[in-house]
Amino acid sequence: MRNSFFFLMMVILLAGCKSATELLREGRYEKAAYSSAAKLMKEPGNTEMQKTLVQSYQQTLHWYDSLIDLSERTASRDRFEKQFEYYTALQQLTATLKKLPETARTNLQFHDYSQPLADVATRAAAERYDLGMMLLNQNNKSDALEAWKNFKKAEEYDPSYKDVGLKAETAYQAAITLVEVDLLQERLPLFNVQASWLQQSILWNLETIRPEHTLLKFTSTQTGTTMPGIPDQKLLLDFTDLRFDPPFTDTYSYERTREVTVTDAQGNQHVVMVQATVFVTRKAARARTVLRADLRSMTDSRTLLYEMFPAEYNWRSLTGRFTGDARALTADDLSIINNIETPPPSADELFRMLTEKCTNDLVFRLRTIYK
Repeated sequence: MRNSFFFLMMVILLAGCKSATELLREGRYEKAAYSSAAKLMKEPGNTEMQKTLVQSYQQTLHWYDSLIDLSERTASRDRFEKQFEYYTALQQLTATLKKLPETARTNLQFHDYSQPLADVATRAAAERYDLGMMLLNQNNKSDALEAWKNFKKAEEYDPSYKDVGLKAETAYQAAITLVEVDLLQERLPLFNVQASWLQQSILWNLETIRPEHTLLKFTSTQTGTTMPGIPDQKLLLDFTDLRFDPPFTDTYSYERTREVTVTDAQGNQHVVMVQATVFVTRKAARARTVLRADLRSMTDSRTLLYEMFPAEYNWRSLTGRFTGDARALTADDLSIINNIETPPPSADELFRMLTEKCTNDLVFRLRTIYK
């Protein structure tokens, strides 16, 4: 149940700047009750506000009682959930008013709705439970997912209702599309790549896929965990065409000239041409790969996805020095000259960058399949 003080503040904010008396006059009884209660928190002896509170509280009770009676007579499927909402609002209001100083609530007659609240919670749980059972008996994943949602809702209303927790777990397992991920890594050691982290990293990324009408679970026997059931689909991944070009270094130079204004000893200004030569050392490395993804249904052997996801990464480091007049240099020249020389990334670092792009592209593509 929501914190009564927080709820009180929210209602007051929603009511705007209107007084409790104005709200009562407009028939906004619940907000009037909360507004007058807030006023009495500061001024418990305000007799006019006490009258407003009593009237608004009684009118609120009558209003919700009429809603509860109407929902009972219409006999709609969600009538018990509506009644739960109504009784919750009444109980919340009563709990808030009980926090007032005694002098501010002497004329109030409180009503306890805990028992009817518990009764409609059980009835609401029963409605959700029965609907969940009907859906679960359809023996298909989409209905099992809806069954799971209904069982979870029933648990919210009454966690002890029948075997609702067990049924929720049964529906969850029936709704899951279990995808076994098999990552081929035989060629990676040939490139001195340590990729023990790769399998788990890919699974973490795949678990970010959250389709609206499907429960997905990606798993792999390669991670050392026990397979939770028979897989519905199998995703075979292979990093093909993996290449690490050897780092190379080359040097080049270029001239810079610029006109600058100088002032001589006599205070006269002249435009002179200044010149500098920039010597650049360039280091570069390149890596690329292609992730091949093959997703197949294990029930009918259909190919759901067969696609290549290429990735390329180019690393470059520029350092330099210059001779001549520094006034001829541009900001880009100074950036190169002041740059600190760094070693090229290792094969492990390059491979991480490549796999990050491939995996992100794969996840984006799979989201279009698991809508």
